[in-house]
Amino acid sequence: MTDAERIAALETRLRLLEDKEEIRHLRDSYHACINDGRYGEIADLFTDEAFVRLGYLAEYRGRDAKNPSDRVKTRRGLVRYPNFLK
Repeated sequence: MTDAERIAALETRLRLLEDKEEIRHLRDSYHACINDGRYGEIADLFTDEAFVRLGYLAEYRGRDAKNPSDRVKTRRGLVRYPNFLK
């Protein structure tokens, strides 16, 4: 393996680690907003092309997605669900 190949491999590995850390930070920020009840700040964590799937509860597309209702049907019946994305 040449020095150039070794450097390219290390750069690839570094990029992967940095990407993983960014995802971890995003996840931690998201959960902090949820836990602190700062629902209005969640949209600021995502891009305009964001897609969020909350299991069987809901799906949101786009940064400015709106929850069509503040109630969501779950397996246990209707429950209150905050409007996360403005």
